[in-house]
Amino acid sequence: MKSINELLILLKENFMEDVESEISPDGLCVHAMRIPNLTEEEYSLLIRYINTNRPKLRDPMFIDDLLHNCKMYWFHWTNYKPRIKWLDYHIQLTNKL
Repeated sequence: MKSINELLILLKENFMEDVESEISPDGLCVHAMRIPNLTEEEYSLLIRYINTNRPKLRDPMFIDDLLHNCKMYWFHWTNYKPRIKWLDYHIQLTNKL
């Protein structure tokens, strides 16, 4: 089984593929589902980590997204920079474990 650090690195690589190809990236949880060859256990570990470490300060406009009837976005879905910053921080943090 991959470590949480390895999973976060894979998540960032998957996320960056969309950013670099100028596709509007989805949220981190959606990208976690798109990581190839991820076991169910690894996926669950990654999702638990993401949800446990969600940012305390989120974009209030998108916590209750009435247009899309969901509460899934921590950041505006077209703004990928905060997601990259979050990933970089947690990759560095978990590298010490």
